[in-house]
Amino acid sequence: MRGFLEASGQGLGHMERALALAAGVVVMLLMVLVCAEVLGRSAFNQPIRGTIDMVSQMMAVVAAGGIAWCQSRFGNVRMTIFTNRLGGRARWLAEAFSLAVATWVVLALMRGSYAFFQRAWRGGSDTPELQIPTWIGIGFVTLALALLLARLVIQLLEAVRLANNPTSGSAIFTLTGGSAATAPAREA
Repeated sequence: MRGFLEASGQGLGHMERALALAAGVVVMLLMVLVCAEVLGRSAFNQPIRGTIDMVSQMMAVVAAGGIAWCQSRFGNVRMTIFTNRLGGRARWLAEAFSLAVATWVVLALMRGSYAFFQRAWRGGSDTPELQIPTWIGIGFVTLALALLLARLVIQLLEAVRLANNPTSGSAIFTLTGGSAATAPAREA
């Protein structure tokens, strides 16, 4: 089980980095677009047509693109203040609980996002000015949430495995930069 989880975590890491890189590139493009918009408005009294449409679609990528990568590095706000004070089995049970709650929430969000994606796909929903299909941004958010869900499931399974054997150590929590285990935890 440990080898499978480690291999799955590493494979998922490649996709997470790709999505985070895509989000970073879109942030740069967004900055160029906004600068061009400001320059066009102030210097030439000519705004860029459809800026709001473009920004609305780009923001979906910016907001969701790095979320799974952030979770893989435990870069989000978690209950580590509490769990770091625990040791052994209690620590991993607390981690498993927090990851189970996060998994449930992300699953609910992903299902809603997918339903929204289907409505936009079937209904042909477009942005007002440039008629950019809205399903593109919504689909990206759904994909990012699916990737986050996969990361959370891997981390949850690893936390459950460590709750059963707290001294075995973890490549999932160590390699990903998590504060949960840099060395095998002591028995509670």
